[in-house]
Amino acid sequence: MHNYVWDRIMQKQAARFHRAVNLANQGNAIGQYEMGLRYKNGWGVEPEHQKATDLLDRASRQHHAGACYELSRFYLERRDYNKALEYTNFASDEHAELFSGIEGYNQQHYIQELKKLQKVIDTLSASSLNSNYHTYRR
Repeated sequence: MHNYVWDRIMQKQAARFHRAVNLANQGNAIGQYEMGLRYKNGWGVEPEHQKATDLLDRASRQHHAGACYELSRFYLERRDYNKALEYTNFASDEHAELFSGIEGYNQQHYIQELKKLQKVIDTLSASSLNSNYHTYRR
C-alpha cells in the first residue's frame, strides 16, 4: 500500500513538472513562474540562478504578481532598490484580473505583499541615499 501511494505522488509530481515545462515553453506566465521557482529552489531540477531569474522575469513582464514578488524580494536582498521597485510596479491592481479564477493562484495576496515591499524599498532607498550623502559630505 505504501509504495502505491508514493508512486501516485511521484506520478502526479512528474506530470505537474512536465505540464509546467510545456507551459513555460509556450510563453505561459504561470508555467514560467512555476519553472522559475523550481530553478530558484532546486525543486526537481538543479538550482540555476540565471535560469530562475530569466523565467521569473518573463512571467513578471506578463504582470504575474507572484513572479514580481519573487524578483522584488531577490533584488531587495541584494540591495538593488531600483530593480526591486521596478518589479513591484509590474503587478498592479488593474492587471489582477489576468490571473483571477485560476485554481491555487491568489493574485490579490501577492499584490498586497508587493505593496508592503514597495514601502520597505522606499524606506530603504531613502535611508541608503541619506547614508551615501552623509558619507560623501565627510
